Amino acid sequence: MAVGKRVARFASVFLLLAGFPAFAQTGTPVPELQAVDRSVTAFMQKWNLPGGSIAITRAGRLIYARAFGWADVENKIPAQPDSRFRIASVSKVITAVAIVKLVEEGRLRLDAVVFGPDGILNDPAYAVIADARVKKITVRHLLQHAGGWDRDRSGDPMHVLDLLAQEMKNGPPLDGPATIRFMLGRPLDFDPGSRFVYSNFGYCILGRVIEKVTGLSYAAYVQKALLQPFGITQMAVAGPRLKDRASNEVRYYSSMGGGVVPSLFDPAERVAAPYALLNFSAIDASGGWIASASDLARWLTAVAGFPTRPGILQPQTLALMTPRPPAVPLGWEVNDEGNWWHMGWMPGTSSEIVRTANGLNWVLLFNGDGVNGPAMLDDLDRVIWNGLQNVRRWPDRDLFVQ
Repeated sequence: MAVGKRVARFASVFLLLAGFPAFAQTGTPVPELQAVDRSVTAFMQKWNLPGGSIAITRAGRLIYARAFGWADVENKIPAQPDSRFRIASVSKVITAVAIVKLVEEGRLRLDAVVFGPDGILNDPAYAVIADARVKKITVRHLLQHAGGWDRDRSGDPMHVLDLLAQEMKNGPPLDGPATIRFMLGRPLDFDPGSRFVYSNFGYCILGRVIEKVTGLSYAAYVQKALLQPFGITQMAVAGPRLKDRASNEVRYYSSMGGGVVPSLFDPAERVAAPYALLNFSAIDASGGWIASASDLARWLTAVAGFPTRPGILQPQTLALMTPRPPAVPLGWEVNDEGNWWHMGWMPGTSSEIVRTANGLNWVLLFNGDGVNGPAMLDDLDRVIWNGLQNVRRWPDRDLFVQ
């Protein structure tokens, strides 16, 4: 079976969702940044997004924490600044920071091979390898999306976990280790390190590397090493079904599949796409976290390093992770101006996290996926830039300490 056979689920015909009720706005108004309110509201209305939460920091201080629209449309529950959202592929920067933290501590090498007798994942479970080039894949390759898998050629295994389970005669859907075993039985699409092709699967492997090196589950290590020391206790790996929704977590809305699709967990059951297509035990390290915008902004200030906040990484480690082009960053996207960012999208979720070279950070989280994902993400990337371009005076506050 071709892995890409049913990836079309994630490219289904988009249907406009029914219009959502008029937007609520919550959180303390920020007169100096009213243009941000207007920019966010216009973006959400254009793309029919039910709810969102935005946090902005300046010089490590939280100056803006506002929410718009609905956490739960059916029950008319407004989104709040502390509402928790799935953050999709923004999770990859969390995984990347965890990896380079282990490198900084001397527990891992970027150029260590991952598979084979001399690899990190040299367990018997991963011993059957169909393509010898797999034994050349390094941690650095995986961080840089250069492991050898091209989802445009052979599909994204993280999006067809039920079909892979059928082929392996395994209970659906597959978890991370089982997915790795399946993919090790297939040829690579290109030589490791020879080119960049965005890979969710590569980050699934990095999650297992973290587990092998630390002896903890992926989520437990991240919480212990990267979150709790900075006072962040409400970030977690998501539950897949509506009944698994965490406390204070929003509800998700998608235009995919005409509203309902067969569930990964019970093919006879048809449910809304955000609760049918995602197995978070497999996509934990590539797209699995939930967070509030403010908590994610707090974490970003710890990553970016500011005198007002304790930092996660040493300056030299951070520089290694976020070089400007033509050097290749580790986990982030970085441009010539020295801004770093990462975006996320999955059924029912759109997200972005940004660190600018002039000391601003922001987080945008939404519980909808828009009606045209790629075009919507282009707009998403401009929302805060548009809102901040005419700021004349910055708020003198730090909501982190209130």
